[in-house]
Amino acid sequence: SHWGNKKFVIPELLMPQSAGQSETALVSQSGETIATTVEIADSWWQRFKGLQFRKQLPDGHAILLRPCSSIHTFWMRFSIDVVFLDGDLCVIEIHRDVRPWRTLIPQTRSVAVLEMSTGSLPVCIRPGDVLAWSAIDTL
Repeated sequence: SHWGNKKFVIPELLMPQSAGQSETALVSQSGETIATTVEIADSWWQRFKGLQFRKQLPDGHAILLRPCSSIHTFWMRFSIDVVFLDGDLCVIEIHRDVRPWRTLIPQTRSVAVLEMSTGSLPVCIRPGDVLAWSAIDTL
């Protein structure tokens, strides 16, 4: 992947598989399920499109934009919870209930961003928590 003119390498922890729906869930270090279905957006077009124009995102679903260091919610129809992540899937910042027509840039540069419908992100998730991939059948 390229980010501007710089070569950008996506850490392996952010790569459960190629674009599309994952067969793995995203969980916290304490075992809390973050999302049971994670859509991976790793092409320029998929990241740009993101959740724009969708009517909703089902409970338990999320989209992981990678690489991604900032987001916007232009042309979105619903509010979202946003988690900025580093290359180790460590939570950098959390923004809850981000309404349409907003932009977010974290204070610390992120490598990926997880987006979910407002209220879907467990309240126990905090900056510093490390997320991990887990096979669906182990949940």
